[in-house]
Amino acid sequence: MCNFHGYDNARRRRHERRRARQAAYEYNKALNMALKAALNPRKPSQQQTLNALSFH
Repeated sequence: MCNFHGYDNARRRRHERRRARQAAYEYNKALNMALKAALNPRKPSQQQTLNALSFH
């Protein structure tokens, strides 16, 4: 147990790295989704348009 603090410090650093990596992943995921949405706007297909008109 004499090296407990060294182990605890290493564990804390690993946890910080994991949190930073996860935050970067979530940020990049949101950025990529926004970019895809901006570059590929969804156009309603003709079938969807016909279905929407048939309910009115």
